Amino acid sequence: MGVIIDDKDYLSTIISSLPFTLSSFASAQLAVRMFAPIKMIEPEILMSLLMEEADWQRVQQCFQKGD
Repeated sequence: MGVIIDDKDYLSTIISSLPFTLSSFASAQLAVRMFAPIKMIEPEILMSLLMEEADWQRVQQCFQKGD
């Protein structure tokens, strides 16, 4: 037996646990969805987008540091 968490609560938990730069990215993704035909983004898709963005931010930081 487990607890069922709806997608809205799951998305909220994901966003609240992120560092500022990624929470801004996630909020932007959710805001774009407000104007899309499909209003809700699946948590798994958001997680995938966040992982890609985190990788991209790491690459940018390396270039800025000159590594």
